[in-house]
Amino acid sequence: MYHVISDMERIGDHSENLCELAQTLKKSKQKFSPWAVEQATEMRNRVEAMLEEALQMFASRETQPQMAADINRREEIIDDATQELKDLHIERLNQGKCSVVAGTVFMDMLTNLERIADHCTNIAYSMTNQKNHELQKHDPRGTAAAKIKQRVFPPIIRYGISPAEGKNLSVTLRISGNGIPQQLILGGVTWHFRGDLVARNFDVIDVDSSVLLSHQKCWKDRMDCFAVEIRQPAFEVPLLCVCLCVDLTTEGDINAVVAIN
Repeated sequence: MYHVISDMERIGDHSENLCELAQTLKKSKQKFSPWAVEQATEMRNRVEAMLEEALQMFASRETQPQMAADINRREEIIDDATQELKDLHIERLNQGKCSVVAGTVFMDMLTNLERIADHCTNIAYSMTNQKNHELQKHDPRGTAAAKIKQRVFPPIIRYGISPAEGKNLSVTLRISGNGIPQQLILGGVTWHFRGDLVARNFDVIDVDSSVLLSHQKCWKDRMDCFAVEIRQPAFEVPLLCVCLCVDLTTEGDINAVVAIN
């Protein structure tokens, strides 16, 4: 119950942010383009539908895995749409098709709507027996570098990865009846998995067969551990998140990952 109250409070905060953004736009005497109005309306409708379903689940106090799964799919669509709209809007700004003020308000509006969708999903999963948690990987400056969310639909475990910079991606693992991971699929990227999930000796490779990351067993201070070699530093954060997802599934301990240069 405490976590649900917290999520509802955060939804209220983001709703207040949206009101302030509307006031900012009005005071600036700027307007969204017809394209932006259409996209904003569609995104609002999607989030409102999610909120209605999440509150319905909470009010019923009944475990409804199918509805929770539906809300999860809606959130994935919103996450992907948010990233796509932000990319398109940056192009429109560069082309001079939108003012700076209106563009900033539009981007902040998308962020707040996406956050509301996240909290709707949290509320929905609070009424099921499914696992739902978030992880934060922090860079040396103390800022959040990525967010990882776990969804469990036996025999599938899906992780949604949202880097602070760059596009979202997903890691989907199929688990056998005795809890052993059998298959891993990467979504939102051109990367592929190669190696042994059980032993956790694997590579992440690109379409041209170049190795982006190697995750191998090593020994340190007389204890088993796993070392990560990043061969493409530009993708360091999402690649490390992929490793965390594999290690969480097999061991449930993110400390099993040791980053090396």
